[in-house]
Amino acid sequence: MRNTFVLLWLSLFTLTGCVTNPETGKSAFIVTSEAEEGQLGDQAYREVLQKERLSRDPRLNALIQRVGARISAAANKPGFQWEFRLIESNQKNAFCLPGGKVAFYTGILSVAENEAGVAAIMGHEVAHATLRHGGQRITMALGTQLGLAGLSALLGGKDSQSKQLLMAALGV
Repeated sequence: MRNTFVLLWLSLFTLTGCVTNPETGKSAFIVTSEAEEGQLGDQAYREVLQKERLSRDPRLNALIQRVGARISAAANKPGFQWEFRLIESNQKNAFCLPGGKVAFYTGILSVAENEAGVAAIMGHEVAHATLRHGGQRITMALGTQLGLAGLSALLGGKDSQSKQLLMAALGV
């Protein structure tokens, strides 16, 4: 019975998640919807913004907003709730979460050097969201968990020596 249940879940998991990215034409296996990914992105973004100090520099904030407006218009994702924030930090980092939540750290602006550099960095980060890399990572994590659960079920009880050896080999 347990093996049938695991096989049923594996089959369902495999059959439901194939999507084609309209920008690249490539297929990807993703089990979350863009709306679900956007909700997760919004939640993570709010958590980051609560912990970090936002920049009050009007010139730099205008730069991030100006570049963000152009990139979001070109991204062709009308369902995204675009938001652009500049975080006061020496970190040389930027990110775009699913759903269009973008953050730049002031530390990366020296690397960017100018508006074109900011656009290149932001375009790269936005591409992660539009190509649904977050959804792909979630799918891989769920697949790994499901695969390990199925393997565990197939190997029998928790005291099985072969199960313990295999799990140790996999680093679980």
